[in-house]
Amino acid sequence: MQFTFSLSGALSLCIAQTIFVNKLSYEIRHNVSGVSVEEVLATRAYSLSDISEGSPSTLLALRRAYRNALRDVFIFALAASGAALLSSLFFKHLNLKVVAKNRERKEAHADGLAITRDENLIGGKLSA
Repeated sequence: MQFTFSLSGALSLCIAQTIFVNKLSYEIRHNVSGVSVEEVLATRAYSLSDISEGSPSTLLALRRAYRNALRDVFIFALAASGAALLSSLFFKHLNLKVVAKNRERKEAHADGLAITRDENLIGGKLSA
């Protein structure tokens, strides 16, 4: 169970990062002139005003590009959580305490049968 949680977290992080970088690259190439994608990815969101070179229109376009990229990431997260919710509806809900008690009873019953079978075999072999 823990492995599944770790694996799904790692995969969703990789998918979200890929969506973000691809969308940001697309937005910058098509809507922002004079700024390279690599430069934006290297400076991150905090320093967008440094690479916009004092141009308010460039800064606004860069902020829109970040906003659109983040929007797509949140759409992915919403879709993934919705799929997880729908798939969880088909799981059988069990009380683990009841399951453990039933398992212990079955094991105790099986052990008791095995002991009596062994005693019968040993008794049969000795008497023959």
